[in-house]
Amino acid sequence: MDNNTKERLWLPVQSETVLQPNFKGIRFVSDMTMDQHCRFNQLLNELVREGDKPNAKCAFFSYRHIHQIDSFYQVPGHKEKLRLSTDKINNNVINFIKKINIGHLNVYLPNSPLDLRISINIEEQMDQSLIKDNKATYERQKDRLSYKTHALQIDLTQVQEPNNDKKIHELEIELDAKLLYHEKLKLKDKQSHEQSQYYNILTLFMNSLRMLARKG
Repeated sequence: MDNNTKERLWLPVQSETVLQPNFKGIRFVSDMTMDQHCRFNQLLNELVREGDKPNAKCAFFSYRHIHQIDSFYQVPGHKEKLRLSTDKINNNVINFIKKINIGHLNVYLPNSPLDLRISINIEEQMDQSLIKDNKATYERQKDRLSYKTHALQIDLTQVQEPNNDKKIHELEIELDAKLLYHEKLKLKDKQSHEQSQYYNILTLFMNSLRMLARKG
């Protein structure tokens, strides 16, 4: 978003463009309209149905509908807020992590209705005893549709922020980091007779991002 016009950024380019990290006057807004959310929901559900057919070319093989609450805690000695995620239905803990951002890559797509942000994060599992006597600084509720493939997980989420009636609609693709690392090791191992899928996985990841951005 252009901070001056409050509209989507416009650049005089005709093809996919990676923005400089120090590009001033813009911010990435992880949101879309309800109509776009519904279109993505229909598209992903159709891919799941196609994946259930014999000899299917589609690789989607699992689907989950998750209602969760994210509670954030500020704990002494930790720069980042700690996040406790619980299942809204049964109150079971999903995870308790510290999310450390390594970097972002903002990609402008002039021929698509949506742009991309590629983020690299480290999610460190934390001990719940750290928040034994603490209260959450804030909470948010998530209604998430999660679609899993061999190497990717696509999450279509409605986020309800505190003191805000408007829901945020997010679409994320998460790359299986362990699988990618395993394939990278095979790529480096000159004595391995097993072909590495490292570049194929990265190609699948990028093409999936581009395809979804176009469908928005």
